[in-house]
Amino acid sequence: MATPTKNTAKVTVSKNIHVPASQLYSALTTRDHLNNWFCDNCFLQVQEGGRYVFIWNAENYSASGMFTEIVPDEKVLLTWRSTHEGEESELQETFAVTLVANGDDATTATIEHSNIAEEGVDAYQYQWEMRLGHLKTYAETGALPRIVNRVILGIMPQPVSAERAEDIGIEAGTQAQVGQVIAGLGAEKAGIEAGDVITHIDGQAISIANNLMQPVRDKTPGDVVDVTVVRDDETLSLEMSLSPYPVPEMPTDYTALAEQIAPQYDALMTDLHALIDPVSDDITSQRPTDGEWSVQMVLAHLLYSEDYLQDQIGGRISNGQPQHWSGNDDTRLQAIIDSYSSTANLLSALRREYDETLAIWRNMPDTHATVTSNLWLDSFSMPGWIQHTKIHTQQIKDAIEAVS
Repeated sequence: MATPTKNTAKVTVSKNIHVPASQLYSALTTRDHLNNWFCDNCFLQVQEGGRYVFIWNAENYSASGMFTEIVPDEKVLLTWRSTHEGEESELQETFAVTLVANGDDATTATIEHSNIAEEGVDAYQYQWEMRLGHLKTYAETGALPRIVNRVILGIMPQPVSAERAEDIGIEAGTQAQVGQVIAGLGAEKAGIEAGDVITHIDGQAISIANNLMQPVRDKTPGDVVDVTVVRDDETLSLEMSLSPYPVPEMPTDYTALAEQIAPQYDALMTDLHALIDPVSDDITSQRPTDGEWSVQMVLAHLLYSEDYLQDQIGGRISNGQPQHWSGNDDTRLQAIIDSYSSTANLLSALRREYDETLAIWRNMPDTHATVTSNLWLDSFSMPGWIQHTKIHTQQIKDAIEAVS
């Protein structure tokens, strides 16, 4: 008996994006760019007959196929075979993106997904409208859609104890008790307090399997959700407006970024010298206890970290971002210590690493400086790197006190 033929359809979505077609073509054909705006991970060989794989983790969805036509700055055509929840589509679909110049600084980008099952039209329509919106955000501003479109509740959660869970009928260990409320964000404005247990968000029961972020995964900043909390013996129903993920103000260019970070590096070095200069290498080389890092090991870790940051910045220039990290490995750290031979040399080397990072930004080539997503990424990541060093500065202080 012949297999019944499925009814198929086509989805077409277009959006005007205020960047040149060449910039959009790069965003469509470069792995790092695609991972920033389109999918969670991808592997691709951009040439006619080349293969690709796109992966979306949250949706448990992937697509694979072949590039069948490539016209730089104008068109990319792919075969498309999707897999969802472990089941591969029976249809051989086609996926095309065309780019048409619309003035000097704008391009109309059109996605056309053909030969899809009729029952999938609404889902694909939603997805491709969303993804083209992500491309517009990414190309025009440099911001990562998964960060600027992400919502946060504004709390620091902690697990619900077995006793408390039994009292209110929730799974013990569920990260649903409010440990801390972050000032100025949605939870505080909704009236949620430390000690509350969140049992439902948007009508969905919170559990170990369905954590606090699952019900708001597809929400956008400003959306309002109903939240049910248990406070002491009282159950409250609250309305909460979802807050956007906090993003620092972006500098105008790389020189401005360097000038913004330079005094922060100076402050870090001042704090480190104040702690380390008065003590001997005998002190800085000792581990406080087995398994804990010595001061020298912390400095080696900071050296490695700054070098890794430079590799990330440089990797974005060459579209080959490194993905491996060994900066917490004792053997790797000891090798760095041995090569510098003293604590003073390690500290001087860290100063040089900071200076090198600033010099990379100050000497950024024009071809890279105009890629807004790279400046956005570097700017967004730097508060985390500065905080990373501050945490390890406290670790150094603690290590010195422990062995002195």
